[in-house]
Amino acid sequence: MTPAAQVFSASQILQEILNGKNANYLLQQWGKENRFAGSKDRRAIRDFVYDGLRIKRSALSRIKAPHSGRNWALGVLMETNEDLEQYFNDEAYGSPRLTPTEKLAIQEATKCNKPPDVEVNLPAFLWPIWKADLGEEAVPVAKRLCKRAPAFLRVNIGRTTVEKVQQILSEEGIHTDKHPSVITALKVTNGQNKIKSCIAYRDGLVEIQDASSQASVTDLPVDSSLKILDYCCGSGGKSLALHSWTTAKIFAYDAFPERTNDLRARAERAKAKILNISKPINDRFDVIFCDVPCSGSGSWRRDPDGKWKLTANSWQNLLNTQIQILNEAKELLTSDGTLVYATCSVLSTENHKQLETFCDAYPEFEIKKARQFFPSDLGDGFFYGFLKKSEKFS
Repeated sequence: MTPAAQVFSASQILQEILNGKNANYLLQQWGKENRFAGSKDRRAIRDFVYDGLRIKRSALSRIKAPHSGRNWALGVLMETNEDLEQYFNDEAYGSPRLTPTEKLAIQEATKCNKPPDVEVNLPAFLWPIWKADLGEEAVPVAKRLCKRAPAFLRVNIGRTTVEKVQQILSEEGIHTDKHPSVITALKVTNGQNKIKSCIAYRDGLVEIQDASSQASVTDLPVDSSLKILDYCCGSGGKSLALHSWTTAKIFAYDAFPERTNDLRARAERAKAKILNISKPINDRFDVIFCDVPCSGSGSWRRDPDGKWKLTANSWQNLLNTQIQILNEAKELLTSDGTLVYATCSVLSTENHKQLETFCDAYPEFEIKKARQFFPSDLGDGFFYGFLKKSEKFS
């Protein structure tokens, strides 16, 4: 496919997204219905669609007309200063030429200043909170989230070494660099599209996991006597990381059991023994890891659709749920145990402030450690904090 044909196909998918359909589903369907397209074509279209989602507000604001997939695609190309005539030129399987009306709208767009929340591509309701929480980092972090994210792997160090995995990956054309501060993490520099079909992945020697997320696990002690509960386990990413890092007994629980459907297969691939449990939970645990539902703001480079699904109501519901989960988890903790609270968020309102709210309500707990990561070349935005009972309450 030519670049013009790729952009035309992407614009059709963007139109369906405007109609309320899921981006990932649409891309999968497009691939099934267009078998003639090669892997490079599919990747180019996918990249264009996700680039469009990351900058949805600023791209759609470029042309003051009813929103459409065509206008969205035009906006994406204008944001990156592309030559529009290269993509809109009546080429076979491409888009029709720009109309005089569109050309005038494009000229007018260059004269208009965008509101700051549009310029940095954030939901309007969130912008005041974002500025208050991030201060001087508000604009830089928001703009970073408009770029593509690097890919990271977590090495299953319970079974192999980082160096051995790098060699195995290299033999299949997947090149990596060691992470400078997270000892289990590899940054993929080439061959990302080969990961899920490579030997190391099929044999459970690596998992796809962001480096900042891995850091929250590698900050825990390696102690075979511990019992650790992954309280919001989902598909088991943290459970597997915990099993790889420590020789402790790992338990997994999720309030929505259907979310754990992939855990068994992933654990078998990694040769990990993880006990999936359900309520009522009568046991007590030395560490309870609460990777709570959150805005996902730290990972919007990977899931830009999540940015536009967040509303003022859903945001408030998330804040309530986060405290509720901590309240539930504390009841399952041993007297000298540790609560780990984690989000893939950059907002202090759902991070450090939530820990302070919890400790105000339960003064026997205190914050022992907290780390905030902002999105960068070394990982996504992520937060984690360790809560323990003060010695006078233990």
